[in-house]
This record gives sequence, C-alpha cells and structure tokens, in this order.
Amino acid sequence: MRISKRSLNKGDIIQTEEVIEYVKEIHGLRDFDNGNLYNSLNKFDYYQVDYVTISDLNIDEYFKFEWLVDKYIDMYRSNKNYPPIVISNNYRIIDGNHRSNALFRFGLNKIKVIRGVLK
Repeated sequence: MRISKRSLNKGDIIQTEEVIEYVKEIHGLRDFDNGNLYNSLNKFDYYQVDYVTISDLNIDEYFKFEWLVDKYIDMYRSNKNYPPIVISNNYRIIDGNHRSNALFRFGLNKIKVIRGVLK
C-alpha cells in the first residue's frame, strides 16, 4: 500500500522503493529527476517511522519558498495532517524542508518522520 494512503505508526518499517515512490508523488517526476533525491533516498537499506524534535533538524539548510511554507501551514491548520518528512539516519532532511519549516512555525515540537536506516 502506498505511504500516502496508509496510517503510519512509530516503528513501522518501510522499504526504500516505497519511500522513493512516496517522494515522487509529492514532487512529481520532473522535480524528482532534476534533483539528487533518488541517490539520497536509495542509500538506505530501509526506513522507519519515528517522531523527532524539530530542533534536532536543520530546517534552514536549504533554500525555501515562503509561499510553499505558508501553503503547508494552511494545510496543517485545516486538517492537522501533513506528509511525513523524510530524513537520513543522522537527521538531515532529505525531503520535507518546506513542511518542516511550516510545522515549526505552526508551533509543533515533535513531528512524524520517515527515517533512513542502514543495516
């Protein structure tokens, strides 16, 4: 089942291929192919759902569009849901820079992430 269509709980294991498809859904194929997302995602053996403190992430590492951060703030405000952020095993954001900034500005302390795991 696709990540975007299922309930994710802390500790759930997600295969790398499924995370790649999830990120493609969010970004679209053109955006996905133009970046280095595939290589960044594919280096992990699998992923695990977790919760992390936003202050443990470097949410200012990448350029962000303020209009997109505002869009995610509105999305969260209306339904308290958001696509989980994808991070590496050392807490670097692979996908979700705009979402993590929006959740930080909204005032959340802990957020749901999909974290890369190396065997």
